[in-house]
Order: sequence, then C-alpha cells, then structure tokens
Amino acid sequence: MKIGCQIGVWGGSVEDAVKGMGSAGIAGIEVFTGHLTPYFGMEKDAKDFLAQNKVELTGAYFNNDKFISPSDQDAVVAEAVSAAKFLGKVGSPFIILNGGVAKNQKSDGFSEDDFKQLAKTMNAIGKAICDYGVGTVMHPHVGCMIETPNDVDRLLKYLDTSLVGLCVHAAHQVIADADPYEIYEKHAGLVRYAHIGEISEDKKGAMLGEGMLDQKRLMKALLNAGFDGWIIIESSKEGVSPKDYVLHAIKYIEGELLK
Repeated sequence: MKIGCQIGVWGGSVEDAVKGMGSAGIAGIEVFTGHLTPYFGMEKDAKDFLAQNKVELTGAYFNNDKFISPSDQDAVVAEAVSAAKFLGKVGSPFIILNGGVAKNQKSDGFSEDDFKQLAKTMNAIGKAICDYGVGTVMHPHVGCMIETPNDVDRLLKYLDTSLVGLCVHAAHQVIADADPYEIYEKHAGLVRYAHIGEISEDKKGAMLGEGMLDQKRLMKALLNAGFDGWIIIESSKEGVSPKDYVLHAIKYIEGELLK
C-alpha cells in the first residue's frame, strides 16, 4: 500500500509539487490530464525527473463534458488515449475518470440511455488504454451524474468492470447527502484506487480522523476485499498548510488505518 497526494490539494505547478512532495517524503502524485499535455514527447525527461525526486506519478484525472454524447465518443476516447500513452511511458498505473458530466447539463435528470452511453464510453476508454499498461477507474463525484450509491448501481448495470474499476472517496457522498459507506461496503471488490479525505458536520474540510467519517469502517471494507493499491489524499482544511495536512494524514493512515 502506498500513499500519495492529489496536486489540487498541494497546489502549484507540477514541477514544484513533485519537488515539494519529494522533499517531504510523499510517495506519489496524482495530476489532471491537462497537466500532461505540455510534456507529451518528453516522457523520458518526465520519468527521470520523477525518479530524481523519488515521487511516482500515480495517475491522471480525466474529465470531459461529452461523456454521454454518442457522436463524440471517439473523440473522448482519443483524448484519454493521448494521456494514457504518456502515463504508460512514465510508468503511471491509472487514469481516473470523472463521474460523468455535471448534473446541471440535464436539470430534469439523466435517462437510462445516458447511463448506457456513459458506460459505453468508459468501457471503450478502458479497452483502448490497457494496451499501454494503464488501468481505468471511475470516480463518483459530487455534482456529477455519478455521485450517489444509486447512481453507481445504475452505471454498473452497463459498465464492464473487467475494464473499469472504481475510485472511491466518501466525502463526496456526504456532500451529496448520501450514505458514505454503501459504495465501499457493497462494491469494495471493484475498488482499484482510492481517494481519502475528511469532512466536518458542516461539510467543510477537516483533519483526517477528526471529522464525521468513520475512517476505520471505510478502510476495513477495502482491506477485507483485498485492496492493496494507492491511497491518494484529496482533502484539506482552511488554515492548515498542504504539507502539514498531508503529513498528518499519512501519519494517521499508517498509524490508525493500516496497522
């Protein structure tokens, strides 16, 4: 089990984040696919830079507002493949798909055909990028088409889970006023990559282990299913520096959740 940090928590440029995390002893960094574009064709340099700082690129987060558009499926898949080619060459194991399009794209809700198309697009991405040694996971995300346990169940009717696994983060379900434990306890066997964060009763960021989530219950569900992948810190607290937050989180994870 390795613990990393999402660049959105750490802040700054990719280069500065890698250097900062490396100097703090943080094992991995997750970025967004948009961060990769300037480095296409520079994979060897990128791999060397990561190695020099003793930081692994754990994956890249991919979002696209055309996820449920049949006519745009090929273009969406091609964009994901471009990122996967880079990820594979630097040894990064995952692309993390956002939980579909934003809910505000369809104020009257999403149809069954929308769920079928989302799964079709995600399945196509998973099939296309495995050739580059990169796995695919989908992240239920607040404010998106897939945010609650019910949304996940609807998608799983059509998702090929041999190609696309899950990336969990319970704080999103709290914000969405849904059960934060159901996805973990019902679908832990599908989880290949995990985000971790904390949230307070008023739905603000909190120090890991000091909020409303039962972190031990969440981790127990994953460990019981044999999860042994990356845990990515994706949370912060106002007034606490990213470095202090992440180092506290690592200490808590190692000392309380994985012992």
